Amino acid sequence: MPEAALGLFPDVGGSFFLSRLPYSLGQFMALTGYRSEGADVYHMGLATHYVSSEKLKDLEDELLNTDNKLLSPQKIEHILSTYQMSESEMPEFTLEKRLAQIDYIFCGTTVESVFKKLRNDEDDFGKKQLSIMNKMSPTSLKVIFRQLQLGSKMRFPEVFTMEYRLSQRFVKDHDFHEGCRAILIDKDHKPAWKPATIDEVTEEAIDQYFAPLPDSEELVIKEFEV
Repeated sequence: MPEAALGLFPDVGGSFFLSRLPYSLGQFMALTGYRSEGADVYHMGLATHYVSSEKLKDLEDELLNTDNKLLSPQKIEHILSTYQMSESEMPEFTLEKRLAQIDYIFCGTTVESVFKKLRNDEDDFGKKQLSIMNKMSPTSLKVIFRQLQLGSKMRFPEVFTMEYRLSQRFVKDHDFHEGCRAILIDKDHKPAWKPATIDEVTEEAIDQYFAPLPDSEELVIKEFEV
């Protein structure tokens, strides 16, 4: 989902897995709302295996028919690998030729630097991403950029604590309500963001999204072993 178009942010652990993708692909996807599918998800590192549609039913049947006592992680890995499409048959990564460009643009230290590189990019791909990001909530873009920076250094439980804090701030925020109105309710696709530009969004305002909640409201997840 293009969360920034709704005045929101990538949740359900997005801070953890998006920030760890190679070539700044996580930053690219989160800031532009790029939607990947099929083999691209595997090539990006978001999926562990890629199975053709024709083999999915057989894979499902084998998993369901295997004795639960035998379904160890190793057994599941073996079954999945049996149905995994071979590298020679795998569809090409549609972003393969764009990886260096994506990494150069989206590896910046600020959202402002990303916009600057996009404005200087004369390639149609870069122009398209600039057009897309210009329609996103400026507040969401700045929150998302910091979210992934912080998430890249966090453990999994810490990520959910941070994302819960963000969720509690966003549900009360103007941009989330305005994004839902413009995209999902009235569908005029003309959200009036406040602030309206990246330059108007202060670092102090972004700090408030990440600030701890009162002790009684904080989400605390205990560490666990896999």
